Amino acid sequence: RYPPKLLAAVIQGWKDRALTPQNVQDGDGIYRKVYEIYQNRLTTLGVVDFGDLLLHTINIFKNNPDMLAEYHRRFRYILVDEYQDTNI
Repeated sequence: RYPPKLLAAVIQGWKDRALTPQNVQDGDGIYRKVYEIYQNRLTTLGVVDFGDLLLHTINIFKNNPDMLAEYHRRFRYILVDEYQDTNI
Protein backbone atom coordinates (compact mmCIF):
# COMPACT_ATOMS: atom_id res chain seq x y z
CA ARG A 1 0.00 0.00 0.00
CA TYR A 2 2.89 2.39 0.74
CA PRO A 3 5.81 1.57 -1.57
CA PRO A 4 9.14 2.58 -0.01
CA LYS A 5 10.25 4.41 -3.17
CA LEU A 6 7.07 6.49 -3.11
CA LEU A 7 7.52 7.30 0.59
CA ALA A 8 11.13 8.32 -0.05
CA ALA A 9 10.09 10.51 -2.99
CA VAL A 10 7.37 12.24 -0.96
CA ILE A 11 9.76 12.90 1.93
CA GLN A 12 12.46 14.20 -0.43
CA GLY A 13 9.90 16.48 -2.07
CA TRP A 14 9.01 17.94 1.31
CA LYS A 15 12.67 18.44 2.15
CA ASP A 16 13.20 20.12 -1.24
CA ARG A 17 10.53 22.62 -0.21
CA ALA A 18 12.18 23.08 3.22
CA LEU A 19 9.32 21.40 5.08
CA THR A 20 9.93 19.53 8.32
CA PRO A 21 7.58 16.81 9.64
CA GLN A 22 5.99 19.41 11.92
CA ASN A 23 4.82 21.61 9.04
CA VAL A 24 3.67 19.23 6.32
CA GLN A 25 0.08 18.58 5.31
CA ASP A 26 -0.80 14.93 4.70
CA GLY A 27 -4.33 13.64 4.15
CA ASP A 28 -4.30 10.46 6.24
CA GLY A 29 -1.11 11.36 8.12
CA ILE A 30 0.82 8.17 7.28
CA TYR A 31 3.44 9.90 5.11
CA ARG A 32 3.98 12.58 7.74
CA LYS A 33 4.33 9.92 10.45
CA VAL A 34 6.86 7.97 8.38
CA TYR A 35 8.76 11.23 7.75
CA GLU A 36 8.84 11.92 11.48
CA ILE A 37 10.04 8.39 12.31
CA TYR A 38 12.64 8.59 9.53
CA GLN A 39 13.99 11.92 10.80
CA ASN A 40 14.15 10.61 14.37
CA ARG A 41 16.07 7.57 13.17
CA LEU A 42 18.55 9.74 11.25
CA THR A 43 19.06 11.82 14.40
CA THR A 44 19.57 8.70 16.54
CA LEU A 45 22.19 7.43 14.10
CA GLY A 46 23.86 10.85 13.85
CA VAL A 47 23.53 10.94 10.05
CA VAL A 48 21.83 13.08 7.42
CA ASP A 49 20.51 12.36 3.96
CA PHE A 50 21.00 14.58 0.93
CA GLY A 51 17.85 16.62 1.60
CA ASP A 52 19.02 17.33 5.15
CA LEU A 53 22.17 19.05 3.91
CA LEU A 54 20.07 21.98 2.73
CA LEU A 55 17.19 21.62 5.18
CA HIS A 56 19.46 21.85 8.23
CA THR A 57 21.30 24.81 6.73
CA ILE A 58 18.00 26.64 6.14
CA ASN A 59 16.92 25.94 9.72
CA ILE A 60 20.24 27.13 11.11
CA PHE A 61 19.88 30.44 9.27
CA LYS A 62 16.20 30.81 10.27
CA ASN A 63 17.04 30.27 13.94
CA ASN A 64 20.27 32.31 14.00
CA PRO A 65 19.74 35.70 12.34
CA ASP A 66 23.19 36.87 13.50
CA MET A 67 24.82 33.98 11.63
CA LEU A 68 22.70 34.69 8.54
CA ALA A 69 23.76 38.35 8.66
CA GLU A 70 27.41 37.29 8.84
CA TYR A 71 27.06 35.12 5.75
CA HIS A 72 25.25 37.94 3.94
CA ARG A 73 28.18 40.18 4.81
CA ARG A 74 30.81 37.68 3.71
CA PHE A 75 29.25 36.51 0.45
CA ARG A 76 27.77 39.12 -1.85
CA TYR A 77 27.16 36.67 -4.70
CA ILE A 78 26.76 32.92 -4.94
CA LEU A 79 27.41 31.04 -8.17
CA VAL A 80 25.07 28.08 -8.64
CA ASP A 81 26.33 25.39 -10.97
CA GLU A 82 23.75 22.90 -12.24
CA TYR A 83 20.90 25.35 -11.69
CA GLN A 84 18.32 22.74 -12.75
CA ASP A 85 19.23 20.81 -9.58
CA THR A 86 18.32 23.66 -7.22
CA ASN A 87 15.25 23.78 -5.02
CA ILE A 88 13.80 26.21 -2.52
